[in-house]
Amino acid sequence: PPAPVAEPMPLLAGFAAASIQERLATGPRAGHPVRRLRPAAAVVDTSKPRGARLEGFSLHANVSVAAHAREQLEHVCRYLLRPPLALERLTENSGGQLLDELPHARRDGSTHVLLDPLELIEKLSVLIPAPRFHTLRFHGVLAPHASWRSQIIPKPGEAVEGEVGPAGLGVVAGAGSAAAPTSGSAGLSWAALLKRVFALDVLRGPSCGGRRRIVGVYTGGQRLRDLLARLGLGARPSRSAPEPSG
Repeated sequence: PPAPVAEPMPLLAGFAAASIQERLATGPRAGHPVRRLRPAAAVVDTSKPRGARLEGFSLHANVSVAAHAREQLEHVCRYLLRPPLALERLTENSGGQLLDELPHARRDGSTHVLLDPLELIEKLSVLIPAPRFHTLRFHGVLAPHASWRSQIIPKPGEAVEGEVGPAGLGVVAGAGSAAAPTSGSAGLSWAALLKRVFALDVLRGPSCGGRRRIVGVYTGGQRLRDLLARLGLGARPSRSAPEPSG
């Protein structure tokens, strides 16, 4: 079957194919490898275990995170959510070319990637998801047709103690409540997701141990100012600046 991107967007598909091969698709250097810079005395490290590189793809499976290692898990989540380009590592040389400093030296000793401005735009365009194209795919028990998926994924109508709330506001039911999400809410509330991922129950009172309940959402404007005024938390009068001594 035809590729979902190659047929409607052949230019983007060509950019993606070139990026996988670490080559350029456009410009005067089309078809050539991306230029890399490395020190003269670079040492090539080929001793990394449980790693492989084949046909433009690399796999590194030598790092593991224990089930209850929350700090390491947070580090992995931050790594997966990192932006595609760190501006503090991008510099321009005297010739108008861009130097992208790699976070770690490559196996061949490369420490920087040298790109013309249009070459950088070409590489960044590949990172823009195509319309209606899934960029995140699950395997194993999280895959859509896995036989064990129903054993680990909660159903929309299942109540989780102290976690499930009505749609829209994310209000959390009290302990022991069997309230299920109203129509239109197919997942857990934001508080439930925080508790599952970071083991942080944001709706538990730190002093009394009771359950907080969200009664409204104010995003700003006059309504928020009126509420703060009723609660005695209105804007404090600004202190006048001291007069300069003459």
